[in-house]
Amino acid sequence: MNGYLFAGYTVIWTILLMYLLYLNKKQRQLSHKLRNLSEALRQEHLEE
Repeated sequence: MNGYLFAGYTVIWTILLMYLLYLNKKQRQLSHKLRNLSEALRQEHLEE
């Protein structure tokens, strides 16, 4: 019984870790896009 409990916890924590890593990757991508957009807007404003 304890083996199943350990396996269950391991699976849940592994899935949670993978999900958090996925969210971290998406957040970094969005930050990068936002930085690029901000720079593009700044350049456009300077050209006016």
